[in-house]
Amino acid sequence: MPNVTRKSGIVATSLFYLCLAVAGAFVFWSTDQETDLFRKGLKLAQQQDYSGAINIWRPLAKAGHPASQFNLGVINERGLGVIRNMEKAAHWYRKAAEKGQVPAQVNLGLMLLRGRGTGKDPAEAATWLKRAAEKGHPDAQTNLGNLYLMGLGVSKDQALAAKWYRAAARQNHGLAQQNLARQLMTNEASQEQLEEAYGWAYLSAKPSSPHQPSSKHLLSKIAVKLDPAALQRAIIESRNLLKSPR
Repeated sequence: MPNVTRKSGIVATSLFYLCLAVAGAFVFWSTDQETDLFRKGLKLAQQQDYSGAINIWRPLAKAGHPASQFNLGVINERGLGVIRNMEKAAHWYRKAAEKGQVPAQVNLGLMLLRGRGTGKDPAEAATWLKRAAEKGHPDAQTNLGNLYLMGLGVSKDQALAAKWYRAAARQNHGLAQQNLARQLMTNEASQEQLEEAYGWAYLSAKPSSPHQPSSKHLLSKIAVKLDPAALQRAIIESRNLLKSPR
Protein backbone atom coordinates (compact mmCIF):
# COMPACT_ATOMS: atom_id res chain seq x y z
CA MET A 1 0.00 0.00 0.00
CA PRO A 2 1.52 3.35 -0.97
CA ASN A 3 2.21 5.91 1.70
CA VAL A 4 -0.31 8.78 1.51
CA THR A 5 -1.34 11.83 3.48
CA ARG A 6 -4.92 10.73 4.08
CA LYS A 7 -6.73 7.46 4.70
CA SER A 8 -8.51 7.82 1.37
CA GLY A 9 -5.18 7.50 -0.42
CA ILE A 10 -4.87 10.94 -1.96
CA VAL A 11 -2.47 13.83 -1.94
CA ALA A 12 -4.12 17.25 -1.72
CA THR A 13 -3.25 20.04 -4.12
CA SER A 14 -2.83 23.79 -3.58
CA LEU A 15 -5.26 26.17 -1.91
CA PHE A 16 -5.51 29.19 -4.21
CA TYR A 17 -4.38 29.44 -7.78
CA LEU A 18 -1.92 32.33 -8.05
CA CYS A 19 -2.64 33.73 -11.48
CA LEU A 20 0.27 36.16 -11.14
CA ALA A 21 2.79 33.30 -11.24
CA VAL A 22 1.63 31.99 -14.61
CA ALA A 23 -0.32 34.89 -16.07
CA GLY A 24 0.44 33.72 -19.61
CA ALA A 25 -1.77 30.68 -19.08
CA PHE A 26 -4.84 32.89 -19.34
CA VAL A 27 -4.07 34.92 -22.44
CA PHE A 28 -6.96 33.32 -24.32
CA TRP A 29 -9.45 33.60 -21.47
CA SER A 30 -8.72 36.86 -19.71
CA THR A 31 -8.99 40.47 -20.75
CA ASP A 32 -6.77 42.96 -18.96
CA GLN A 33 -9.81 44.07 -16.96
CA GLU A 34 -10.57 40.47 -15.90
CA THR A 35 -6.95 39.95 -14.84
CA ASP A 36 -6.97 43.13 -12.75
CA LEU A 37 -10.23 42.12 -11.09
CA PHE A 38 -8.95 38.62 -10.42
CA ARG A 39 -5.84 40.00 -8.74
CA LYS A 40 -7.99 42.29 -6.62
CA GLY A 41 -10.01 39.27 -5.48
CA LEU A 42 -6.83 37.34 -4.76
CA LYS A 43 -5.52 40.17 -2.61
CA LEU A 44 -8.79 40.21 -0.64
CA ALA A 45 -8.62 36.44 -0.15
CA GLN A 46 -5.06 36.70 1.10
CA GLN A 47 -6.38 39.22 3.64
CA GLN A 48 -9.09 36.66 4.55
CA ASP A 49 -11.81 38.88 3.16
CA TYR A 50 -13.43 35.93 1.41
CA SER A 51 -16.81 37.61 0.95
CA GLY A 52 -15.15 40.41 -0.96
CA ALA A 53 -13.18 37.94 -3.06
CA ILE A 54 -16.34 35.97 -3.85
CA ASN A 55 -18.15 39.10 -5.00
CA ILE A 56 -15.35 39.68 -7.50
CA TRP A 57 -14.72 36.11 -8.60
CA ARG A 58 -18.33 34.96 -9.02
CA PRO A 59 -19.12 37.21 -12.04
CA LEU A 60 -15.75 36.34 -13.56
CA ALA A 61 -16.39 32.63 -13.05
CA LYS A 62 -19.83 32.86 -14.64
CA ALA A 63 -18.20 34.61 -17.60
CA GLY A 64 -15.84 31.64 -18.01
CA HIS A 65 -12.66 32.80 -16.20
CA PRO A 66 -10.96 29.49 -15.19
CA ALA A 67 -8.80 30.78 -12.32
CA SER A 68 -11.87 32.38 -10.72
CA GLN A 69 -13.81 29.16 -11.24
CA PHE A 70 -11.06 27.20 -9.52
CA ASN A 71 -10.92 29.58 -6.58
CA LEU A 72 -14.70 29.44 -6.12
CA GLY A 73 -14.25 25.68 -5.98
CA VAL A 74 -11.71 26.09 -3.19
CA ILE A 75 -13.94 28.61 -1.39
CA ASN A 76 -16.86 26.17 -1.39
CA GLU A 77 -14.79 23.08 -0.60
CA ARG A 78 -13.16 24.73 2.42
CA GLY A 79 -16.16 26.80 3.54
CA LEU A 80 -14.29 30.10 3.38
CA GLY A 81 -16.77 32.94 3.84
CA VAL A 82 -19.62 30.60 2.85
CA ILE A 83 -21.27 27.45 4.14
CA ARG A 84 -19.21 24.51 2.96
CA ASN A 85 -20.78 23.09 -0.20
CA MET A 86 -19.10 20.15 -1.95
CA GLU A 87 -21.58 20.13 -4.84
CA LYS A 88 -20.76 23.74 -5.71
CA ALA A 89 -17.05 23.01 -5.28
CA ALA A 90 -17.23 20.10 -7.74
CA HIS A 91 -19.28 22.25 -10.14
CA TRP A 92 -16.68 25.00 -10.29
CA TYR A 93 -13.72 22.64 -10.40
CA ARG A 94 -15.30 20.91 -13.39
CA LYS A 95 -15.89 24.22 -15.18
CA ALA A 96 -12.23 25.18 -14.72
CA ALA A 97 -10.94 21.67 -15.46
CA GLU A 98 -12.77 21.60 -18.78
CA LYS A 99 -10.88 24.75 -19.75
CA GLY A 100 -7.55 23.05 -19.00
CA GLN A 101 -6.93 24.53 -15.55
CA VAL A 102 -4.51 21.96 -14.13
CA PRO A 103 -5.07 22.38 -10.35
CA ALA A 104 -8.82 22.17 -11.01
CA GLN A 105 -8.28 18.91 -12.87
CA VAL A 106 -6.45 17.54 -9.83
CA ASN A 107 -9.11 18.66 -7.35
CA LEU A 108 -11.96 17.38 -9.52
CA GLY A 109 -10.18 14.06 -9.85
CA LEU A 110 -9.79 13.81 -6.07
CA MET A 111 -13.46 14.64 -5.48
CA LEU A 112 -14.52 11.97 -7.99
CA LEU A 113 -12.19 9.51 -6.32
CA ARG A 114 -13.77 10.11 -2.92
CA GLY A 115 -17.33 10.74 -4.12
CA ARG A 116 -17.41 14.19 -2.53
CA GLY A 117 -19.84 16.63 -4.11
CA THR A 118 -20.32 14.30 -7.03
CA GLY A 119 -20.82 10.61 -7.70
CA LYS A 120 -17.87 8.36 -6.88
CA ASP A 121 -16.22 7.50 -10.18
CA PRO A 122 -12.61 6.23 -9.99
CA ALA A 123 -12.40 5.83 -13.77
CA GLU A 124 -13.28 9.47 -14.44
CA ALA A 125 -11.04 10.49 -11.55
CA ALA A 126 -8.15 8.70 -13.26
CA THR A 127 -8.93 10.51 -16.53
CA TRP A 128 -8.66 13.95 -14.93
CA LEU A 129 -5.61 13.04 -12.87
CA LYS A 130 -3.90 11.72 -15.99
CA ARG A 131 -4.56 14.98 -17.85
CA ALA A 132 -2.95 16.94 -15.01
CA ALA A 133 -0.14 14.40 -14.60
CA GLU A 134 0.74 14.69 -18.29
CA LYS A 135 1.10 18.44 -17.76
CA GLY A 136 3.60 17.81 -14.98
CA HIS A 137 1.55 18.28 -11.80
CA PRO A 138 3.37 16.22 -9.11
CA ASP A 139 0.31 15.64 -6.89
CA ALA A 140 -1.59 14.32 -9.90
CA GLN A 141 1.34 12.11 -10.84
CA THR A 142 1.57 10.68 -7.32
CA ASN A 143 -2.15 10.00 -7.11
CA LEU A 144 -2.17 8.44 -10.57
CA GLY A 145 0.67 6.20 -9.45
CA ASN A 146 -1.46 5.13 -6.49
CA LEU A 147 -4.36 4.27 -8.80
CA TYR A 148 -2.20 2.14 -11.08
CA LEU A 149 -0.62 0.41 -8.10
CA MET A 150 -4.01 -0.51 -6.64
CA GLY A 151 -5.91 -0.97 -9.92
CA LEU A 152 -8.46 1.66 -8.94
CA GLY A 153 -10.25 3.19 -11.93
CA VAL A 154 -7.54 1.79 -14.21
CA SER A 155 -6.05 -1.62 -14.92
CA LYS A 156 -3.47 -2.54 -12.32
CA ASP A 157 -0.03 -1.82 -13.75
CA GLN A 158 3.14 -1.81 -11.66
CA ALA A 159 5.21 -0.31 -14.46
CA LEU A 160 2.87 2.66 -14.94
CA ALA A 161 2.69 3.17 -11.18
CA ALA A 162 6.48 3.38 -11.08
CA LYS A 163 6.51 5.70 -14.12
CA TRP A 164 4.24 8.25 -12.46
CA TYR A 165 5.85 7.96 -9.02
CA ARG A 166 9.22 8.56 -10.63
CA ALA A 167 7.94 11.59 -12.57
CA ALA A 168 6.74 13.19 -9.32
CA ALA A 169 9.77 12.00 -7.35
CA ARG A 170 12.09 13.80 -9.78
CA GLN A 171 10.20 16.99 -8.85
CA ASN A 172 11.20 16.28 -5.24
CA HIS A 173 7.71 15.15 -4.20
CA GLY A 174 8.37 13.44 -0.87
CA LEU A 175 5.46 11.00 -0.90
CA ALA A 176 6.20 9.95 -4.47
CA GLN A 177 9.81 9.32 -3.48
CA GLN A 178 8.63 7.22 -0.56
CA ASN A 179 6.07 5.28 -2.60
CA LEU A 180 8.60 4.57 -5.34
CA ALA A 181 11.12 3.33 -2.76
CA ARG A 182 8.50 0.99 -1.29
CA GLN A 183 7.62 -0.33 -4.72
CA LEU A 184 11.26 -0.97 -5.59
CA MET A 185 12.18 -2.81 -2.37
CA THR A 186 10.27 -6.02 -3.11
CA ASN A 187 11.63 -9.45 -2.18
CA GLU A 188 12.62 -9.96 -5.83
CA ALA A 189 14.45 -6.62 -6.07
CA SER A 190 17.89 -6.59 -7.65
CA GLN A 191 20.86 -4.91 -6.00
CA GLU A 192 20.45 -1.95 -8.36
CA GLN A 193 16.75 -1.58 -7.46
CA LEU A 194 17.51 -1.71 -3.74
CA GLU A 195 20.14 0.98 -4.12
CA GLU A 196 17.70 3.16 -6.07
CA ALA A 197 15.04 2.52 -3.41
CA TYR A 198 17.46 3.62 -0.69
CA GLY A 199 18.34 6.73 -2.68
CA TRP A 200 14.70 7.82 -3.03
CA ALA A 201 13.98 7.12 0.64
CA TYR A 202 17.12 9.07 1.55
CA LEU A 203 15.88 12.10 -0.41
CA SER A 204 12.44 11.84 1.21
CA ALA A 205 14.06 11.75 4.67
CA LYS A 206 15.64 15.19 4.44
CA PRO A 207 15.23 17.24 7.67
CA SER A 208 12.82 19.73 6.08
CA SER A 209 10.46 16.97 4.93
CA PRO A 210 7.22 16.27 6.84
CA HIS A 211 7.74 12.64 5.83
CA GLN A 212 11.10 12.31 7.58
CA PRO A 213 10.00 9.90 10.38
CA SER A 214 8.38 7.36 8.06
CA SER A 215 11.18 7.74 5.51
CA LYS A 216 13.82 7.08 8.16
CA HIS A 217 11.95 3.92 9.13
CA LEU A 218 11.88 2.93 5.46
CA LEU A 219 15.63 3.56 5.18
CA SER A 220 16.31 1.18 8.05
CA LYS A 221 14.23 -1.54 6.35
CA ILE A 222 16.16 -1.18 3.09
CA ALA A 223 19.55 -0.86 4.79
CA VAL A 224 19.49 -4.42 6.15
CA LYS A 225 19.42 -5.68 2.55
CA LEU A 226 22.54 -3.74 1.49
CA ASP A 227 26.19 -3.96 2.49
CA PRO A 228 28.05 -0.82 3.69
CA ALA A 229 29.62 -0.17 0.28
CA ALA A 230 26.23 -0.36 -1.44
CA LEU A 231 24.71 2.01 1.14
CA GLN A 232 27.43 4.57 0.54
CA ARG A 233 27.02 4.20 -3.21
CA ALA A 234 23.24 4.68 -2.91
CA ILE A 235 23.70 7.89 -0.91
CA ILE A 236 26.15 9.29 -3.47
CA GLU A 237 23.94 8.31 -6.40
CA SER A 238 20.85 9.85 -4.76
CA ARG A 239 22.19 13.25 -5.79
CA ASN A 240 21.65 12.27 -9.43
CA LEU A 241 18.19 10.72 -9.10
CA LEU A 242 16.36 14.02 -9.54
CA LYS A 243 17.98 14.62 -12.93
CA SER A 244 18.93 11.17 -14.27
CA PRO A 245 16.40 9.27 -16.40
CA ARG A 246 16.15 5.60 -15.51
